[in-house]
Amino acid sequence: MYMYGVAHKVVVDDKLASRGGSSVILTRKSPNGAWWSPIMEKAGGKYYGAFEQMNGGWMDESIYALVGVPSF
Repeated sequence: MYMYGVAHKVVVDDKLASRGGSSVILTRKSPNGAWWSPIMEKAGGKYYGAFEQMNGGWMDESIYALVGVPSF
């Protein structure tokens, strides 16, 4: 994750919320079967300290936080 062009390492696990361990809730796989989107969301929540402190889900801000290069 990047903030103001400075890289910060964020370590997250790959555990996602589920119903009794059978089906994941509140998210789904990408069209190619990957779970990267909810895991990246966990990284953002951890980076910002809490999901409540994340800023509304603007795509440009998300790309900037992920790669460190403005996309707007």
